[in-house]
Amino acid sequence: GKNRITGLITFPTNKGDGWERPILNDSKIFQYGDALAIVCADSECNARAAAEKVKFDLELLPEYMSAPEAMAPDAIEIHPGTPNVYYDQNEAKGEDTKPFFDDPANVVAEGSFYTQRQPHLPIEPDVGYGYINEQGQ
Repeated sequence: GKNRITGLITFPTNKGDGWERPILNDSKIFQYGDALAIVCADSECNARAAAEKVKFDLELLPEYMSAPEAMAPDAIEIHPGTPNVYYDQNEAKGEDTKPFFDDPANVVAEGSFYTQRQPHLPIEPDVGYGYINEQGQ
């Protein structure tokens, strides 16, 4: 016989967590571990047999293993409708900094730096600190 879920999920394309990501990826796989199908059965044996019959026709997309690769002008949008470079913050140093940079006692490190787009990570954690000083305040 067949098992079938008629009303799978009230909102099949939205997890309800604020991110526009589907529960089941029906058009694009974003990362390793994305769910593509659900198999339901009355036994583990039937579930495994049904899972063996699940087939996907996939088009391989470019893999971006670093931020510079994803930021390249010819890179495809990872999340359609949202540019890969979501915000660009330029830093500039003016002529008044020249004496500082010329002083051999100062160490200057220059380079290109990037971080992930995910919120609530150690770069800028949402935390608060409190302590009691010697005066009990």
